[in-house]
Amino acid sequence: MIAVLRKIEKMIFAVEKPFLMVLLASTVLIAFSGIIGRVFFNKDFAWIGDFLQNMVIWLAFVGGTMGSRYNKHINVDIFPVFVKDKPGLKKILDCFITLFVMCVAGFLCYSAYMFVKMEYELGEDIPTMGMKIWIFQTILIYTFATVCFRYLLRFLESVTGQPLPEAVEEQAVEIETA
Repeated sequence: MIAVLRKIEKMIFAVEKPFLMVLLASTVLIAFSGIIGRVFFNKDFAWIGDFLQNMVIWLAFVGGTMGSRYNKHINVDIFPVFVKDKPGLKKILDCFITLFVMCVAGFLCYSAYMFVKMEYELGEDIPTMGMKIWIFQTILIYTFATVCFRYLLRFLESVTGQPLPEAVEEQAVEIETA
């Protein structure tokens, strides 16, 4: 089961990484074209500001899911300080924290789904773009579902004792450099 979940996670990452690069590049190009249009042609595109706002939010949320893949995100390390000398207790604490994060992400995913569903039913537009607001808000569902999934995988791997993705990749880097 874990092998199947790892393959799914790798497929998500294979799409996520290039998507993030394209999103960043298009955000920069659109911002640059807006500046060129204003400075050289005295032409302002009203939709660029709203579009860039939403793209920066998407960049932040997709970047957050990338951070969850490698466990590189904001941590509050209060409890691990007290158990650093007790490896068995540290493993239990790590499992509990992982389970807690997974549950919170699952709850936020459900809440995001309900929020986007409500926005869909309201049918509001972004006036300068003529697009529905809910389209841009779907990133919330994706982000929390992906974080929940990755922490489920992390939890299962820590319970079964199998290596986590960052541990496997660090070993691969060590082998290549040796």
